[in-house]
Amino acid sequence: MTGLEKKNTVCSELDYLGLLFEIHTRLSSSIDLEELTANLKSTIQDKFGLAVAIYLQESEKDLVLFASSIAPQLEKKYKVTDSSLLAAQVVHKKQAVYIENALSSPVFPEEVSNEVGVCSALGLPLIDDKKVLGTIVFFQPHFQRTFSSNEVRLYEALAGDLAKALSNALLFEKVKSLAYKDPLTGLKNFQAFQDTLNNLITSESGFSIVIIDLDDVNDFNIFLGYQGTNDLLIRLALVIKSFEEGKVSVFSFGGGVFVLLLLGESINSVKTYLASFQRQTEALSVELRLNKAISFTFASVKYPGDGKTGQELQTNLFKELDKAKRAKKAAKDEKQRRAEKLALVGQLASGFANEIYNPLTVLKGYFQLMRHQGHWSNYQETIYQELERIEKLARDFILLTKPTAIKKKTVNLHELLDTACFVAVSKNPVHKIDVKKEYKAQNPMIFADPAQVLQVLKNLYCNALEAMPQGGIITISTFELPKGLQIEITDNGVGIPPDSLHKIFEPFYTSKEQGAGLGLALVQQIVQAHGWDIEAESYPGRGSKFVITIPR
Repeated sequence: MTGLEKKNTVCSELDYLGLLFEIHTRLSSSIDLEELTANLKSTIQDKFGLAVAIYLQESEKDLVLFASSIAPQLEKKYKVTDSSLLAAQVVHKKQAVYIENALSSPVFPEEVSNEVGVCSALGLPLIDDKKVLGTIVFFQPHFQRTFSSNEVRLYEALAGDLAKALSNALLFEKVKSLAYKDPLTGLKNFQAFQDTLNNLITSESGFSIVIIDLDDVNDFNIFLGYQGTNDLLIRLALVIKSFEEGKVSVFSFGGGVFVLLLLGESINSVKTYLASFQRQTEALSVELRLNKAISFTFASVKYPGDGKTGQELQTNLFKELDKAKRAKKAAKDEKQRRAEKLALVGQLASGFANEIYNPLTVLKGYFQLMRHQGHWSNYQETIYQELERIEKLARDFILLTKPTAIKKKTVNLHELLDTACFVAVSKNPVHKIDVKKEYKAQNPMIFADPAQVLQVLKNLYCNALEAMPQGGIITISTFELPKGLQIEITDNGVGIPPDSLHKIFEPFYTSKEQGAGLGLALVQQIVQAHGWDIEAESYPGRGSKFVITIPR
């Protein structure tokens, strides 16, 4: 027995009008697309005893099954590619199409038709303001029951009402989509982030949130202009977008602030994403030939450890970001303070160093004559050694306060490492020193000033030797990086106390009984002048390691 027979066998046209009015009221009261189609499916099933499918025109070529009461597994997945199928015919003809026997003229592909057991179907176009939005198909599962002309007319009226309701719902979806997107980058915005965050907390799944804040956006506005800065932000958004996958969602809060939301990711995974982002932005800086490096401040929180609610997580996230920015600013200010201190030292001491350098050279010359003529004694030897030490101090002072011009050329890094090691070991005869060389860089050619690089390497070797008065091992290593080289000089000497490690590159800081504290300051100055980077690691009683990174 059909659904109509369930309604006291035969339903009058007046009854139909009453049902259609009820459906019209429901359609008019809903503007959400999902809610609209779900209500329509259940109402037609309950009131008319019919199954229904709604297809929407996603593009000029794509007709997609949006809602179906007989094949729900295909919703939003199945696209009509066969023009002979009912939905395609309705859209093409823009009029009703009735199929009395779906076995001879299929509504769905054969495998689906066999599964759902459709016997006959009526397809009607959904047209609003002369625009075809899609089609609605009513299914009759019984051979003995067909669609009467009155029923077709009434269903056409229903299709007209549905088309208007769908048009409003689709417009609402478009507006909602725009409201959830950053207008510049096209990424999901802050509102979308909040909704996603609240949904995740409801599901009680673990996740991490990473915020990435572009430093000094106003500086980019100055030298790139607003349009240039906007173009840069769009390119950065593409980099961020490339991370989006099943477990990663990306958002833009505007003004160069991006957010990654990572489902169930560990802190190591977070670091991997940040490292990848850093590498890609460095490559972007080179590609765009920016005079200013692209730098970011990062912060992250984890649910549920850093907050149980969305508000707590967001508050703690921005607190962590503020803390990171403050630390970054403090480091920048400290670097500036050191630069200013060095400049002041240069102004005060440059004249002094020049004044003592020349007479020291003369005195040294006379002592050399005395040595060759045989008029020498132990006291004079001591005086000569002290003169050499003062001469070195003055020379380093001059180099530090008035650095010489860099004369770059292509040189072999491994050869420089060998030469500097030989000179340093020869001048510092320490017993039981074992030098291990682990050169893994396949292309050791660099563009640098060989004299200044030798100065850097000799200073680092001498530091390592002085840290091992009883002997030890110096390990010299080189490595290939994706875009450069890395040098590591490691010793197993006395090490540097943790509270002193951050001071070792400051002028005049030294822990040695004899020494002016200029060697590592000079090393850092030369390294930075080449556009390289140097870092130090140390463990008291176990030794120290200096790492120089040379980009290409």
